[in-house]
Amino acid sequence: MGLLAILAQAVLAAAPGDGAPDLRRTGEGQLIVDAPDRRRATYRLRFDPGTRLAAAERLGRLLDLEPFEILAEDTNAATATVRLTPTGAAMLASPDSWQHLAATSITPRAPTRLPRCVGIVIDLQGERSEVGGAEPCPRSQVATQLVVEGLNARGARLWVAAADDPRLVRSVMGPNGEPHLTARDERQPVFAEIAVPTIAGLSTIRWYEVTPDNRLRRIGQTRWRRSR
Repeated sequence: MGLLAILAQAVLAAAPGDGAPDLRRTGEGQLIVDAPDRRRATYRLRFDPGTRLAAAERLGRLLDLEPFEILAEDTNAATATVRLTPTGAAMLASPDSWQHLAATSITPRAPTRLPRCVGIVIDLQGERSEVGGAEPCPRSQVATQLVVEGLNARGARLWVAAADDPRLVRSVMGPNGEPHLTARDERQPVFAEIAVPTIAGLSTIRWYEVTPDNRLRRIGQTRWRRSR
């Protein structure tokens, strides 16, 4: 994904859930489901001056799909002032890769752990709504199969999450035996195992499938009934 596409991505705002979520897109048009916590905080970053890269390119490589905003940059001093989500700040403070691109200092101190979410299991028939323990919230990710959103009793959107579609049947193809999703078995039950920021006030789950042309098609709606 190009830098212009990264910088131009708009942030999904919490809004009444009258229609399908208006998700960000990659430069190739794929749908992005953002990390649940989209608050912003300002940080001052200092980089290794020996790695001569603009802040936008550094952050684009380090943060992948996480949104960010560059407020100021001094290329001579290898510093930048940026606005990051809690997930982006945690990723920057504890990068899994590209260590040579990472900031040598972050002010104020950024969290090193991803925000915590609640694990739930739900199904399209509304017969199962299990609640698990706390787990790290997902990072921003490309949605390719299912998108589910949680609404409160007033119809306001609480969160949006991406999930695998259990109806998709895998078959082995390709010279190296790569698994490909080739068909949708409509007889299979639809369920999702996701991590969400809250179940407080949750009333309704809306279900969408991602179409081949990267649009959301609504496939159902269920009430939230916590079974355990």
